Amino acid sequence: MKKIGIALLAVAFAGLSFKLISPEKIGFTAKDGKFMLEKIQVNADWSLQPVMEILKNPTRTTAAEKGRYFTYDDFGLTVIEAVDKENKPTGKITEIQVHFILQKTADINPKATFKGTFKSEGLELAKELSIDKVRNAMSSWTSIGDSGSFTELHYKKDGMYMRFEFTGRGHNLRSVYAGRE
Repeated sequence: MKKIGIALLAVAFAGLSFKLISPEKIGFTAKDGKFMLEKIQVNADWSLQPVMEILKNPTRTTAAEKGRYFTYDDFGLTVIEAVDKENKPTGKITEIQVHFILQKTADINPKATFKGTFKSEGLELAKELSIDKVRNAMSSWTSIGDSGSFTELHYKKDGMYMRFEFTGRGHNLRSVYAGRE
């Protein structure tokens, strides 16, 4: 009887493992005003639930005044959920942070970098990406305050924004922040 129970448990866990996505297989796309995680349009209504169904359990959750931070160390991601005036979760995403270079140590920052794919307007985002290539790719978006900065670019389109953060003089992409305006 024990062997049957163990065998059933093993089959159940094997079934679960097929539903988990690996950090290398995760994919984001931002194109024509649509922000996609796998096949889900995140910015359709910015619901947290479908995103969490894909990413599963966060490594840690941090409550703060401006939101709940779900940090996924293995994915190099932080998902921020909005809170209302009483600091209660709303079930809506305010921002997804994708980290290509590790940030300063903080509870909300992942301990590993993003290993999946992220395409923005056809440009594959990666650590080795220069600020000029991002500027060219994002030409169909409205620039927000780009004053020739070497470290940040901000864009908006169709109710969402994307902020690109670079190291030093714009030689490496550090992080991408995508959220609702």
